[in-house]
Amino acid sequence: MDYDAYMAGIRDGIEGGRIIFKNDPGYDPSGHLPPGLLEQKNTRPLNALTRAAIASSPHQEGFRFLEFGAGAGVAALEVKRCYEGAQVTTVGKQPFHPSYALQVSAMDMSDAIRARATALTGMPRDSLWIMDQLLGAQMDRLDLHIALAAQEQGEQFFFWQRQIDKQYVGCFPFTFDEPTRSFDIIHDGFGVLRYTPGRETIEALLEYLHPAGTLIIQDAESWRYHDYRPRSATQVGDALIVTGNDDVTNHLLALQTGLLQPEHQVPQLR
Repeated sequence: MDYDAYMAGIRDGIEGGRIIFKNDPGYDPSGHLPPGLLEQKNTRPLNALTRAAIASSPHQEGFRFLEFGAGAGVAALEVKRCYEGAQVTTVGKQPFHPSYALQVSAMDMSDAIRARATALTGMPRDSLWIMDQLLGAQMDRLDLHIALAAQEQGEQFFFWQRQIDKQYVGCFPFTFDEPTRSFDIIHDGFGVLRYTPGRETIEALLEYLHPAGTLIIQDAESWRYHDYRPRSATQVGDALIVTGNDDVTNHLLALQTGLLQPEHQVPQLR
């Protein structure tokens, strides 16, 4: 699939009602679509804490997952691939192909492309300065055109899988067509809480969290931009956990138990 075909998949998603533009998202400096680049921030895999939250969810069969700041869709599409029956919704400033999923990070992609160039040219990796110019100033950034072209040449960066149920594109908060208090897991990874700070944003986000659900903010530093912190919030490593009710002790115990179980670290394909 080349870039034009990738964009055609996005257009099909828009026409089919799976990708919905709510307002003008504005310029996204971390966007994966040109003129942006694929980076570590927008190609994040699903983290262990979120896997544990899914494993401990009382609605594991057919649970509802909402991700803010989905980037190129790596984590959201991984949820769709690994958890049968999951209903996955995303909110972001750019759409992504609803079923052609990245399975590796930007750093892994650039490493693979450099390795291929080294094998073809016989030149040491450190001397491939032209490749550095193509991939970007840093080793963990590259253009989507290059990633898709490398896939055409035999790299395994993307794969076909189940479609994301719904993508909302815009600058949150906005009203979207989802029932309130209905999502079992809400995940924010460098998303709305960093780029749209304020108490109104947090309260609008929590409005969609199920009473027995879990909100995971991957970047706990986001909260330093706010003057409001929910009572049922606690920090776990670099993440902040917010529960849908005040019974945070039992909720965290379930999460910690899930993190200790190896089978919850890497979900099995179904």
